[in-house]
Amino acid sequence: MHCPHLYKSAAAALLLFGCASTVAAETAPRFDDAMQAYELGHYTLCAKQLRHIADAGDLRTLEVLGFMHWYGARLYGPGDWDGSFGRELLMRAAAQGSGVATVTLRIAPAHVAAQGGTGHD
Repeated sequence: MHCPHLYKSAAAALLLFGCASTVAAETAPRFDDAMQAYELGHYTLCAKQLRHIADAGDLRTLEVLGFMHWYGARLYGPGDWDGSFGRELLMRAAAQGSGVATVTLRIAPAHVAAQGGTGHD
């Protein structure tokens, strides 16, 4: 059964509570602003704000932005989503020790095959 609202709620909980990295003081306010946009449903604005922090390699931001691009329009509606970019960000997060990114990348092929898609629609 495909329940976008359930996936979005689970993704939000994972993103907000499952990302256990420490954010440098200079990125924390920008991250918080981006997450406020996320909570308000302004996903493209959130992604745009997070992009600058992700470029600096912040683990939590790599996870959040990676998942947003990974799930893309299926969860976040129209936007400039790029599943390959999401995978790249999750790979960077996994390389920094992110358990959630590591598990996602390991189970993704089985999940994608079961869904009959690319995982990056």
